[in-house]
Amino acid sequence: MDSCMSASCMAAVSQTPASIFSQLIQVLLASQCMLSQSNDYPADRTEEILSSNREFDFIIAGGGTAGSVLAHRLTEVEDWNVLLIEAGDDPVASNDVPGLMLSLVGGSQDYGYKVRRLEQSNLNSIDIQ
Repeated sequence: MDSCMSASCMAAVSQTPASIFSQLIQVLLASQCMLSQSNDYPADRTEEILSSNREFDFIIAGGGTAGSVLAHRLTEVEDWNVLLIEAGDDPVASNDVPGLMLSLVGGSQDYGYKVRRLEQSNLNSIDIQ
């Protein structure tokens, strides 16, 4: 067993620094491609909806948790037409990287909502402006 362990460890470190660097670059490039997959999100159907002249029984603004659940529940009645709309474009790739959270402040997907501080809530927050 010890000989197997030492053989695999030696194989891992026997690569040249250039080949390790090359593998790192390949992994980074592949990761970038995976993060920028625009087909992960539904296509924008604004023009299709506007040109169809369809009528809707309910229009829900906001596809967050509550909006999505509400829209789904309303569609359980087969005679009702429900339109769920959401603002914005597909998220930028840095949305998927927690360490880049602060780089999103003031960007294209920051709506700049201001909140009022309350004495009894969110006591651990800091200003990031």
